[in-house]
This record gives sequence, C-alpha cells and structure tokens, in this order.
Amino acid sequence: MDKNTFRTILEASPIGYAEHRILCDSNGTPVDYEFLDVNGAFEALTGLKREDIIGRRVTQVLPGIQEGEFDWIGTYGAVALGGESLDFEEYSKTLGRHYSVWVFSERPYHFSTIFSNITKFVEIVDSAERKLKAILSNLPGVAYRCKFNEELEMEYISDGCFELTGYLPEELLQNPDRSFNDLMDTEEPRAMFDQWRQWILDQGFYLVEYGIYTKDGVHKWVYERGQAIYGKEGNIEGLEGLIIDITDLRMKEEKIHYLSRHDTLTGLYNRIHFETERERLSDPSYIPLSFIVIDINGLKLVNETLGYSEGNRLLAETAALLQKCIRPEDVLARTGGDEFGIFLPYTDAAGVEVVAKRILEACDEWNRAVPSGEPVIQISLGFASRADATQHIDEMRKIAEDAMYKSKLLDRNSAHSNLLASIKTTMYERSRETEEHAERLAAMCRSVGEKFGLSKAELDELELLAVLHDLGKIGIPNSILDKPGPLTPEEWEQMKQHPEIGYRIAGTSPELTSISEYILFHHERWDGSGYPKGLKGEKIPLLSRILSVADAFDAMTSERPYGNVKSKEEALREIHKNSGSQFDPSVAAVFLEIVDDIFLEEED
Repeated sequence: MDKNTFRTILEASPIGYAEHRILCDSNGTPVDYEFLDVNGAFEALTGLKREDIIGRRVTQVLPGIQEGEFDWIGTYGAVALGGESLDFEEYSKTLGRHYSVWVFSERPYHFSTIFSNITKFVEIVDSAERKLKAILSNLPGVAYRCKFNEELEMEYISDGCFELTGYLPEELLQNPDRSFNDLMDTEEPRAMFDQWRQWILDQGFYLVEYGIYTKDGVHKWVYERGQAIYGKEGNIEGLEGLIIDITDLRMKEEKIHYLSRHDTLTGLYNRIHFETERERLSDPSYIPLSFIVIDINGLKLVNETLGYSEGNRLLAETAALLQKCIRPEDVLARTGGDEFGIFLPYTDAAGVEVVAKRILEACDEWNRAVPSGEPVIQISLGFASRADATQHIDEMRKIAEDAMYKSKLLDRNSAHSNLLASIKTTMYERSRETEEHAERLAAMCRSVGEKFGLSKAELDELELLAVLHDLGKIGIPNSILDKPGPLTPEEWEQMKQHPEIGYRIAGTSPELTSISEYILFHHERWDGSGYPKGLKGEKIPLLSRILSVADAFDAMTSERPYGNVKSKEEALREIHKNSGSQFDPSVAAVFLEIVDDIFLEEED
C-alpha cells in the first residue's frame, strides 16, 4: 500500500490515531511528548486542531495534563522506551472525555496511539439508563452478546456484522451450521476459549486480536473487547463486547515492523535488527560462532563520479552476491553506508575462512563479467570466530573489524589507505627506502607466509609489516641514515633504537596496533644476539622472523648508502650460512625453496 492510499484510509477511519515522540530529562525519565501526526478522527474525538498541535509538546497543548490522577506522560513513556504495547481506558481531565486507548511503539522514543471516545459508553453504563444494545449500536464495528460456552453462541449481533464479515446478523444468530466462531482464523478454538475464560474469571473482561475469514474468503484482522455479564446470583450469564476491523492498521503495523528491521535499498536486515540478533546469538548454545565484516571500497568515488543511483546499484548487487554465499540460518545485514556484517552460528575458524574465500571469489567472478568502464565490486573483509563462552561476542567482532581495517589499509581504493600512503611518504623521505623495496618485501613475505599456512588476516598483517617495519627510522637523524660509511658505536646505538620508535608510533594508531610488536622484534636474531630485547628462537614472533629473512635478502641485493651489492646467489648463500644463528632455520629453508618462484613471478 502506498503512502497516499494509507493516508486516505487513515483519514477516513473513525478511530483516532496519533504519532508522538517521547521527551526525557537528563536522567532518561519521560517528562513530555511531542505531537508528530494525527488523523481527522483525532481532531473530532479530542477537539484539538492539527495545525495547533503538530510539532508542539503536550504540556504546551494541554497544560493541565499532569494535574490529574492518571500519569499520561509516564504511561506513554514506558511504552516508548520499553517497546511493549498497552491497552487501557482512562478519563482525560483536560479534555473532559473518556477514552479507550491502545498504545504501541515501533522504534525507540516514539509511540502511536489508536483510540476511541468512550465517554458516552461510560456515562450510559455508569448511569444504567440504557440497554447495552443502545450503547453498542452507536459504536463502530460489531456489537454482540453471546452465551458463555465453548461455541460462544451469538444471541445478538449489530448491523455492522455485514460490513465486517459479509454475513447478515441473522445468518450467524442461533445457526447450528455456522456461527461467528467458524469465521475465526484459528486451528484451536477450544484453546482460545479457555484463554478468554481465564481472563474473564481473573479480571471480568478480555482484549484480543485475531484473524477472521469473511463470507467471500477475504482475511481480516479484528480487535475485540468483551466483558462478562453477571446474573443476580453472581454467575456469568453471557459475554458482551465490540469487534472492530483493524486490518488496515495491522497492515501498517506489519509494514512498520518490516521497515524497522530491514534496509529499504538492499532488502537485508538493518543494523537495529542485527544488534537484536547479536543478543540472541550471544547465547553459548550457538558456539562455535563466527562473524564477517565487509566494506565496499571506493563507493564514495562511485557516488561522486557516476552518481548515487550507480552507487546504490552497486550496494544492491553486493547485497545479492553476499546473500548467495551464505546459509539460510546465517544473519546478514547492512550495518552502515557501505558496510555489511554476517553472523554464522555453528561455524568455526576453518569454516568462516571458507565462506570469506567464497565471497572474495564471487566478487572476482562478478567483476570479470562487468563490461569495461563500469564500476566493479571491490571489498575489504575481516573475520573471526568465538570458540568458547569465555570470549565475548563483541571481542570477536572487534577482531574481525581490526582485520578488515588492515585489509583496507592495503587497498588503494580505500580511504583508509590514505593514512598508509601518508605514513609511507614520510617514511620513504626519511629512511631513503623506496616503494619498490617495500613492494618486493611484501611479495616475498606473503609468499613465505602462504607456505606456512597463515590465515588471510595474518597475511594482511605480514604485508603491512613488510611495508612499515622501518617506520621508526622517521625518528633517526638524517646524518646517520645518509652516512655513506660505517656507523660509529654511538651512531649504531642510535640506529638500533628505530624498532622501539616504530613500536611506539604504530601503537598510537588503532589500525597499526596489531603489528607494533612485530615491528619491535624484526631485528631480533634466532640465537638471541639481536636487539632490542635479545629474544631467542620461537619467542620471536613468526611474522618478525619471516620479515627478517626477506629484509636481509633484499638489503644484500639492493643499492645502499654503504656496503656492496651482492648477487642473488651470494645473498642466498648468506641466508643459508646464517640459518640457525641469525635466521629461523624453518623460515630460511622455505625462503630458499621458493625464492626462484618469486623472481619468476616478478619477471612475468
């Protein structure tokens, strides 16, 4: 149903409707509420004009609202903040009328009211001047009286029955072949009657919503309010009540409920529902639980150069692609402008890596089919797993997000890579290293890391380490960095400070914190004679050990301010010679095994 149609129906409805926003003080206590929208029936039922109240606070419109016995603001505030609907009947002192009110909330700090003016009903009942039939005949919907038995056999039905059900009242009155019960959309009418019976015995009335099927098979939703009629002996003689068609309101409620949980562009769940699912999946029964975070790189550039319609198309295509890569029980949501999240219950670390690889391959396959000149899907992702209940679900998400940000740092299309580019520019200018050196080093390290079976997140960290391992040379004087000859003992002591300087610099950036220790230990030696801590053997992190071999090889085969350039063969002999003293023997062996393949790839 489109907005205009819904507005037409709402305006034609005899039931009052209003939307509000609750206002709280600094302690979160409801102190007021604001009128956002009302229908025509609201004006008729309250005497308040739309133009006089929209955008204003209730304490401005009805200054005496807080003087009565009933706490209107507090009652509505509890629904707006708690999210549970509430039905009640109350007298408004400021308006001088009785109302039957249904209040519900579809999003935090907002609530809607559906109400009718029952002043006449209350006055008539209280004074006992009229029969119940006269009262109910003046209200919308179907008024009825029935026996208090399982069949709820109707003794009276108002003329509104035909409009609601398509049946004339006489077709449902004392008819052994068809009763109003037969119209109810329930497979267990006995269970429904037992529930009503209990409500009546407990409180004397019942409020219920349920579905019915009309004579021509149309499904409608109705709201029913009934109460017990007692005889002189105090026994229940029957039930009397009112049934109102709320189909349109229910459709709006369902639409609002859907929109409150879904992203309108992609059709995926939105962040609000994703956080609700996070609460559910926090239960240890879903362990092993994994999480993937995906971010589209370069979306802002697409929006700015090709327009938002093209950017939106790319978002929708990415959402559809992600949906195909996961299981029905997985929870996928668009959690930000260009960000998606996936919870994968009963999925361990190996399983989530398979899914992440499937997503990357699906993007590559989609991109290969894109005509030249059109934007492609370029993503960065990170993932993590929760193997036991001691790890909080948010800790798992943080690990995945950190891995994703590292991936973005290495992606040229990502805005996050601007940080890396800025750091690299400064570092290259000070250390006299070249970007080609960093790229060679990254390629060598990644090849060795793959041989060791490192995960994608670890390979990304290794590549980032290869690029930024000499970050600390920013803090070393140029006179030392550019000195063509050997360094004096004092100069060498200064030079040896660069791992600690790099460690401190990296530690100040959330994106680089995870590689700060690898930077600190990249000059440690296998035999414990390195610096700055003199770590030995496997106490040196594996990523630092891998970098040590690759960096030494590249240093020996590249032009430097001092020292002679060695051939590839000479450098490899040095690596072999120092295996077990300077270098981890297993890392050196792998490097010597694959170095020829690395050079062949570079030549290709």
